[in-house]
Amino acid sequence: MFDNKTFNTLIFSAAVVTFGYFISNGLIFFNSGHNKSVNVKGLGERTIKADQAFWSISFESEGNTFEEARKKFHQDSESLRQFLKEQGFTENDFSFSPPVPSTKKESFYDDKRHKDITTKTTHVISSKVTVQSTNVEKIASASKNTTALLDKGIIIAGKNDHNYNVRQEANPRYILTAFDKYRPELLAEAVQSARNMASKLAQDAGAKVGSIINADQGNFSIQNPISSNDPEEASITKKIRVVSHLTYELL
Repeated sequence: MFDNKTFNTLIFSAAVVTFGYFISNGLIFFNSGHNKSVNVKGLGERTIKADQAFWSISFESEGNTFEEARKKFHQDSESLRQFLKEQGFTENDFSFSPPVPSTKKESFYDDKRHKDITTKTTHVISSKVTVQSTNVEKIASASKNTTALLDKGIIIAGKNDHNYNVRQEANPRYILTAFDKYRPELLAEAVQSARNMASKLAQDAGAKVGSIINADQGNFSIQNPISSNDPEEASITKKIRVVSHLTYELL
């Protein structure tokens, strides 16, 4: 037989476990006078495809002289234009940014003369072509064929001079512009989900669910359904969701 102290300890432990279950599921019963109510969370969620895509290709044309770099730039620009047309895009789908000339110098430090000695100067002309389309699949397909540009001698540049940002710069961005049209159905789904949860809990407690006492819509979010470590713009599909908090009267 348990003594009173042991029995009370067991009852307390069971209560803590039960309370923890309701907390973890966002469900808490409470009494306000003679009124009973229940707090619940409801989830509304959809996985849909982006409806707009942007693809920026930065490139650099080099030469030992400015004239060589200029000629290479025109060749590269024309090669990019032809590449995009071969992928099914028209002139209205893409545009080139103004060219930016610069120089890169190779040098070494002369210990005897205590100064940098330039051994080579390379002239560089940088630019970027931006593609925009509602045909997101077409951009996704074209972005996988950039090896053809390398075969033509086109240097695809990143944000920080040929480092790991090249991959991020060259990848398309997929946007969902029609997000607002999904809000009503997501909210309706979240409310229904919350009511189902409240009904289940009320049934277990021998009660019935009444009207909504209080409601918090919650925040809508757009997520990458493939990887939480990558931005949602990197994925052609989007997970849109809302978690709403509702309080129902119990009868």
